Amino acid sequence: MKTGIQSAQRVAEEFGRVLGVGGQHEDLTRQATENLAAITETGTILMRGFQDVSREWLDVMQERLRNNAEGMSKLAQCRTLPDFAAVQSAWLGTT
Repeated sequence: MKTGIQSAQRVAEEFGRVLGVGGQHEDLTRQATENLAAITETGTILMRGFQDVSREWLDVMQERLRNNAEGMSKLAQCRTLPDFAAVQSAWLGTT
């Protein structure tokens, strides 16, 4: 981030020289620095949100796979059709 801020300051200073706004380059540098800081903070917040959503989604998928594996295991152990129907009904009620 520090490198980005320094680059923004150099760009603002160069624009100030080219456009002949020598007294205003401090304002341009400050504004560019503030803009870069805001963009960096926004990116950080978005990445954190994306990580949180991804983590939650993976937790939900993991729980669903575990539930499916347990249900399939119970279905495989059934010896009669009524047992199979009872296990299936209970399993489908939890998914």
